[in-house]
Amino acid sequence: MADDEALVDSEQTAELLSKEQVAELDDDEFYAAYKAGKIPRRTDHWTEDNFEEEMEKHPFFMTKEPSPEEFATNPHLAALQEMFAELTPVERVEHHKSHGNEAYKKAQEYKSKNKKMFETHLKEAIHCYTEGLKEICGDEKIEALLLSNRAMCQILLRNNRSALTDCKLCIRYSPSNVKAHYRAALACHNMTRFTECIEWCDLALVLDTCNSEVSALRQKAVKDKAAKDKAERAAAVKARRKQREQDRVSEAINERGIRIAPASAIKSSGSNSGIDSIHDYYDDDDWSDSADNQKHGNNRRLPNDVYSLLPSQTSGAKLEEGTLHWPVLLVYPEHAQTDFIQEFEETCLFQDHLEVMFPDVPEQTVPWDSNNTYKWPRLSVYFEQVLETGERTHNLVPVSVSSRLCDVLQDRRYCVFGQVPTFTVIEKSSQFSREFLQKYTILDSTP
Repeated sequence: MADDEALVDSEQTAELLSKEQVAELDDDEFYAAYKAGKIPRRTDHWTEDNFEEEMEKHPFFMTKEPSPEEFATNPHLAALQEMFAELTPVERVEHHKSHGNEAYKKAQEYKSKNKKMFETHLKEAIHCYTEGLKEICGDEKIEALLLSNRAMCQILLRNNRSALTDCKLCIRYSPSNVKAHYRAALACHNMTRFTECIEWCDLALVLDTCNSEVSALRQKAVKDKAAKDKAERAAAVKARRKQREQDRVSEAINERGIRIAPASAIKSSGSNSGIDSIHDYYDDDDWSDSADNQKHGNNRRLPNDVYSLLPSQTSGAKLEEGTLHWPVLLVYPEHAQTDFIQEFEETCLFQDHLEVMFPDVPEQTVPWDSNNTYKWPRLSVYFEQVLETGERTHNLVPVSVSSRLCDVLQDRRYCVFGQVPTFTVIEKSSQFSREFLQKYTILDSTP
């Protein structure tokens, strides 16, 4: 403690040396002068409170890239910039290449450990190689090397198109660069462009006939190309078979005189037969299968896009042994529910399906029929009339449950929208039925 007090006193009384005088002192003289208080003490030294902030200002310890303002105000950065400016263009390119290689090596260390750090260091390497390419050094060999290295980083980041572009530029500068040819082939393989991959491999093998990496990649590309070609041929055969089946279905539909709405009509209407006009009768947008919504009311509404209720694999009618099998949607507006019949054979009666779905038994057969009134003898089926011009109407046509599906579809008042016939089903004696039917003009039933 006494030594510290003496040191402070000596600092106050001793004459301070100038910078030039301090520069001429040897180690022993400097220590003696420092102890005697002749050398001025720094007032901007680091403390426990500011050392982290001060370290962030030093280029060796910075954790983020400095801003242009920091380059202008930070003396350490300014000094580095001056030193870097004194380098030749080739030296600056070598500097960027060296830092890029270091970042690439760090990325390899994290390859199997930390994906985020792996990609971060690869992006840093790409940045360094790009900065090197911005320098106009006139050395095509170095530029080719930067492009080849950047291409490898792009491949590891799955940026295969960018990698292929870099490889092509590299080969323009260095036509005998085997690595660039190999990496171009690798990028093409990653993009399943196997023919190009094989071509690049062949060019590389001309330059280096014993390159095992190129040979292995070529063999893999040949094998993968064969598998891809086989899959494409199978897909083409399947597509042709499907098209022939669709043509046979279309021909059968035309022979029966069934009206099919064009795609433009479906887009403009937004829903199937009998659905859109029903919206005029309901106010609530709610549509749910939850228990809270099983109780019906006259404010229930059907969805604007009825096709959202259909299974995704629905593909229209099928023709089996000369008989059409249709996917059919039954809509129950009273309860805001639907049933989808995947295959309704055209020769079957509506009654055939309704008897199975709503058997005439005392027990409740469907969970949403809380009043237990939906029994097939008590149900009525309707569809909405569509004019020959395709114009929608506010007219409902009753369908006899003893009718065959083909007879109903051949009625000129019916039109199939979206390849899925749709029918409205209500319970005959309900209050809902009476109010519902009052909103429409009821036409003669189907034959």
